[in-house]
Amino acid sequence: MATAFASSFIPGAAASASAREFIQYARNDYYGALDVATDANATTIARAYRTLALRYHPDKLPRETPARERREATLRFKVMAEAKKVLMDDKTRTDYDETIASMPRWARPKFGKRSVFEKEEVKFSAWVVVAGFTTFCVGFASVAQYTSRAADKQSLMSSTFYAQKLKQRNKNMPKSERIDAEAYFEEFLVEFGLTDLTGWRHTTGGKLLARLRLFGQRGSNANQTGANGVIDESGSETSESAEVVAAVPSAGKKKGKKKRRDANVANGGRRAELALRMLRAEGESKRERFGESYDIE
Repeated sequence: MATAFASSFIPGAAASASAREFIQYARNDYYGALDVATDANATTIARAYRTLALRYHPDKLPRETPARERREATLRFKVMAEAKKVLMDDKTRTDYDETIASMPRWARPKFGKRSVFEKEEVKFSAWVVVAGFTTFCVGFASVAQYTSRAADKQSLMSSTFYAQKLKQRNKNMPKSERIDAEAYFEEFLVEFGLTDLTGWRHTTGGKLLARLRLFGQRGSNANQTGANGVIDESGSETSESAEVVAAVPSAGKKKGKKKRRDANVANGGRRAELALRMLRAEGESKRERFGESYDIE
């Protein structure tokens, strides 16, 4: 199990190295710790170890050595001892060389620098986990919507009903003005009052990105607003004085006209609501007929 983990973690990792050995090898530059070349023989490695041990062995340090330098020397001596043990044995040295060679150049350990495998485990904050999970869900849903609606469009264009409508459209047309099924699709949508919902901009991810862009544009417009002006939803700038004048009813108008105007506005709102309900009902029936990828305008 450990060997399989090491091999799957880095492609081409030494099959004979365990997971613990792999992490240990990936953290340390044993050749750099002993200051020898990668092709150094056992005699050169042993000589380098003896030379450095006289300098970094904890018992060889002067008593007045600061605590920080003593800790650094102790850690280096520990790495040196591990390096000698690994590099003096042919099997472990081969495993070490294969492990380092299987790693990308940017991830290979360099003596004196912090390794990317220094931590035992990588920890993420709750917000990072939630954001990553949400991004994955939105992306998965968007891909599913995109592929499903593209399949619905292809199914509609391949249907007998669509072929009949295309045939009727080209029946009395000159040969130069006849079109194919792909070009007729836009006319088909207009004829039946449908809106094409295929494409990334109609997916969940596309809608979220559009809202984020709109929010950013509103924020930039708000920052560009003058001291005596405001930005409306369309992005145009209007003065506060104009709003005040529009809000104050002009002198000379009678209250009766104002009441009739309010009544007309209320009636118009009810008529618009009724028309919207009828439009939605018609859209539901068309969606049942043509599929969920198309909606009423």
